[in-house]
Amino acid sequence: MSRNYDFHSTFSPPEFERFAGDILEVREGCPFERFGEGADGGIDLRAESNEKTTIAQVKRYRSFRQLYYALKVKELPKVRSLDPNRYILVTSASLSPSNVDEIFDLLSPYIGEKHDILGREGLNRLLGLPEFAEVEKRHYKLWLASSNVLENLLRSEVNRSILTDTRDELELIRKELPLYVQNSSFRDALKLLGNNNFVMISGPPGVGKTMLGRALVAYYLEKGRYELVYVQGSIEHAQSLYSEERQQIFFFDDFWGSVFARNPNDRNEDRRLLKFLEKIQDQSDKKLVLTTREYVFQQGASLQNYPELASFLAETKCVINPERNTKSHRAQILLNHLYFSELEDDALSTFVWLKEYEGIIDHKAFTPRLIKTFIRDFVRSKHDSSSFGRRFSEFLDDPYEFYAEIFAKQTDTAKVVLLIVFISNDPILFEHLLKTLKRSIEPARDVGLRVELAAVSDAIATLEQTFIITSKAADFEPGELKINFVNPSVKDFLLRHLREQIHVYGDILIKSACFFNQLDFVFDTRPGTRIDDYEADDPLFGESIVLRGEQIQLLKSKFLQEFESLNYSTLRSESGDRYTYSAPNEDAFVWKLIRMTGLFDLNVHSDVKEFVLNHHSVSMRALMADGEGKPLSREAMMNFPQLTERLLPYSTNNFDGLVAAFYRSITFTSEFRAMGWLGEVFPEQFKEFVRSNRREIKGKVVETILDDADYFAIDEREFAQLVDEDMDDVLKMFGMTPTRAFAERVYEVAEEIPPWKRSTRTQSSDDWDTALIDLEDGYDPEQVDDDFKALLGYLNGRKIIVTRRKKNSSPSCRYSAGRMLKQCFDQFAYRLIQIFFLIAQC
Repeated sequence: MSRNYDFHSTFSPPEFERFAGDILEVREGCPFERFGEGADGGIDLRAESNEKTTIAQVKRYRSFRQLYYALKVKELPKVRSLDPNRYILVTSASLSPSNVDEIFDLLSPYIGEKHDILGREGLNRLLGLPEFAEVEKRHYKLWLASSNVLENLLRSEVNRSILTDTRDELELIRKELPLYVQNSSFRDALKLLGNNNFVMISGPPGVGKTMLGRALVAYYLEKGRYELVYVQGSIEHAQSLYSEERQQIFFFDDFWGSVFARNPNDRNEDRRLLKFLEKIQDQSDKKLVLTTREYVFQQGASLQNYPELASFLAETKCVINPERNTKSHRAQILLNHLYFSELEDDALSTFVWLKEYEGIIDHKAFTPRLIKTFIRDFVRSKHDSSSFGRRFSEFLDDPYEFYAEIFAKQTDTAKVVLLIVFISNDPILFEHLLKTLKRSIEPARDVGLRVELAAVSDAIATLEQTFIITSKAADFEPGELKINFVNPSVKDFLLRHLREQIHVYGDILIKSACFFNQLDFVFDTRPGTRIDDYEADDPLFGESIVLRGEQIQLLKSKFLQEFESLNYSTLRSESGDRYTYSAPNEDAFVWKLIRMTGLFDLNVHSDVKEFVLNHHSVSMRALMADGEGKPLSREAMMNFPQLTERLLPYSTNNFDGLVAAFYRSITFTSEFRAMGWLGEVFPEQFKEFVRSNRREIKGKVVETILDDADYFAIDEREFAQLVDEDMDDVLKMFGMTPTRAFAERVYEVAEEIPPWKRSTRTQSSDDWDTALIDLEDGYDPEQVDDDFKALLGYLNGRKIIVTRRKKNSSPSCRYSAGRMLKQCFDQFAYRLIQIFFLIAQC
């Protein structure tokens, strides 16, 4: 059955060229090489068969007049020069029989038969044939934008009651569709849906869960003549529209939030949904697509309210991973936004010629939402077109006004939620956010703001659209969730905004704080201090927010009155933050005292000085008591020398014998290093103790290192710290020589093979190929070729000069990358070579 696709409005130029290549490969039964504009000599596609060359040119034009002019003025001279055995023309323009005759006459004798002129009608005719089904399936934008989708809905009486909502959604998809970039999630979800008759799409906000769900729906509406049942509110709505006589696809967007977040006490809804799923599973003419925010789904699962349902759904769960958006994907996203915008040609040409796109694609704040916002606003403005790239970078560097406008529209609950996440130094567990938010209700009321605990779900759902990401917290109990910011620029905005609005939110945030890091991350009492966030995954740089007057007193009172209960909410991360929410108070309390000495000038705040001195004295007396047990934890021991040094000018304690007392409490190798730091505070005491106890110390050092090797054998990170840093440093500290024999003994105790005894092999060129590809998260050569060909070719038209930049890479690296590039894409190597040799600095 013939199709009726509009290829011009559906595809960008590179997408249409990929589509044309797929069509010809099926029709001709042979592969076609693909080339980048500017480096192709006038060739888009080429096939070699039986010593004959076939050249295909792809022309994306809306009207025949535009097409014919381009063929006559630009294309015909190229064809004469190339003199191919066979020439094929593929165009998005609609061609009447007389139009085909005109083109045939113009390009004869290079076009030998009229069926080698494929216009809109010819392409649609081919797509109606069974052998082209996979091509149509692969290019999902076709059927998603098809007018047949709405026609199917209009014919369906069952959808009359929801036709308006469905029409609005599909019209929105049509407008947004050209901007989207497809990845493997569609294929994954389609397979699950085909095998099980239902699929649950999950993932963080902004990754396209709803879009993927709609794509699946549109696929079945177009391919199988299914009728859409757009489910709203509850599963009872779906059941009421269920028909035994019809093929139906049910679409339930954000189902868990719609059903369970708003009806937490409805104990029957999960059973109704489970029965409906079981019913759908047994019916070949029924499909069900569910989408859910991972935050909402995991929250329900963590409460164990619906374990059977959650387990049932988990088998058909398709989680969209935002990490699939590689540099190549970002390049195509940018290309699509540029191509389908109303930007002037001068702006695009300058943007590409100066390679300003590179900074945009790699920018830490890159999101489709920000890209779309800037381009839209730039088009509306009257700025000089040559300033497009510069203003684009400035906008991503500081999108303050963009975030400020959205923040202003949030509810009071959402604003406070966002600021709590910020001062907590994200990520934060959802339960910790709730605990803090609950304590913010009364302080917010005191300044005229309305914070409602019941509104937190809606607040998070709204914030997910722009500011935050919610996801399952790895290595925690099932269902525990963490909240992160979508990118570092949000943190930059909140720091500036909170600084400007500290008179509004300062009291609320200080009074409601349940964790120590919520008070010492961005707040300070002294001008000129900077935020200590350098080890975070997404660091925040800037000056601290300096509190004034009553807020300083409020902060101080909070520390002094709740010091014991104020632990950390920080989650364990790759940066190795020492103090996490699970760290016992005894581990962190010395560090908290150190932080207080940094937050307050002890010469000014005598009450803080006395508080810290008293706690330090208690710790020192515990060390000096020489009793059984370990008076201070390992973490406290590590921080004790620094606290002692800071308090020396104010303390009246007698520190004689402190080094010896510290030594008696050592049970870990790392604590010997801390002993060395204490020795820098009391050098004479340290030297005398080591001189008098050298033999005993050496024996204890060896014994402790071996004990640690056994103790940390199952902890890869701790064991690496022991053998790579602590062991050699401590041995040298006490005049002992690190030897290979002793190191082998340490590895033997840990039942590990030393690195120098592990088998090695020469790295082959194939290894380099794999390594280089892995570094770019599975770069697809065709994708890179097409994306940057389009960006540098279609938008600018300049010839791309292929160069191989060697930089400082090793010979094997250069050889392997060069061989791979030679094999895969000699046609267009510039950008890929640049990327590889920037990364592979061997």
